[in-house]
Amino acid sequence: MVNKAFEDFLKEIVGDTVFESFKMKETEDWLYMALQFESKKREIEIKSPRYITLRLPFSLIDLCEKVNGIQIQDAVAASKYAEIIEIVGDKLKLSKVFFFYMFGQTLQRTVDHVKSLFREKNIKEVGIILMIGGFSESRLLQQALKEAFPNKEIVVPLNPSSCVLRGALIYGHTPLTINSRILKYTYGTESNTKFKEGYLPDQKKMNSDAGIRCKDIFAIFVGKNTVVKAKDTYFKKQFTTLRKYQKAMSIRCFLSEKTNPRYVNEDGCLKIGKIRINLDNPDESLDRTVSVYMVFGDTEITVDAEDERTGNKTRAVIDFLG
Repeated sequence: MVNKAFEDFLKEIVGDTVFESFKMKETEDWLYMALQFESKKREIEIKSPRYITLRLPFSLIDLCEKVNGIQIQDAVAASKYAEIIEIVGDKLKLSKVFFFYMFGQTLQRTVDHVKSLFREKNIKEVGIILMIGGFSESRLLQQALKEAFPNKEIVVPLNPSSCVLRGALIYGHTPLTINSRILKYTYGTESNTKFKEGYLPDQKKMNSDAGIRCKDIFAIFVGKNTVVKAKDTYFKKQFTTLRKYQKAMSIRCFLSEKTNPRYVNEDGCLKIGKIRINLDNPDESLDRTVSVYMVFGDTEITVDAEDERTGNKTRAVIDFLG
């Protein structure tokens, strides 16, 4: 969000057309400017000098003059930032106050998010906050977390920007380094239940050989914030056929941001996969059972379906990339 705020600031000064053209045609200069900003973003703190200086690429200065017909200094003077930024030659001098303004919303959202995490019963007693990733090098972010969580220990390792990469390498060689996870979402499948007049909305009503059913039900396999261990955590549910001579059963898998979602098409729900199992030798019975297993604890979620009558099995892997 801080980077976007910086881009939005540049757009207000030179205009959308100039900025987008600069990014597309002078990509090397844009990347140089973005890297400068990234460096200043990490270094700035309360005791920093009054002005933070960035070097403006001449390509941006020239493009602004050619397209807008005015010099970039005049564009700044005509903007709402006239009193807090200054351009001298190819130097862009940004007031420290302006930097704090760009950080404000991001810092508050980060603190609010961490506070919401500590309200979860599984981690409320955790006493250490480990900061990793490039933004963790920001001294303003570090200070904001220290002030918001005075009773927590804030740990910033050396080179926090490379910690994610190093962690991925370690995990790739020794997967059991991480022996458990806390699920971020609730996982389940689409299901149908007996329809109860007066208790369920009429638009969910559907007819089947098994009677009137309620469609789009979220059948929860495992809830949000559940701790799952590596390799051996699975959850099982059984489903029965709804039609006579049913030749197959398709099971759609969903996740939800809610702890107890009711329907698969409500806000916060997302379809993540589908598994289909063929039912050999179908007949008119309506009690043919398919057992569905969701297996957690690894880098992927696998879903297994088994026809209890024949023992036939099929498997799907949820990759979260499609």
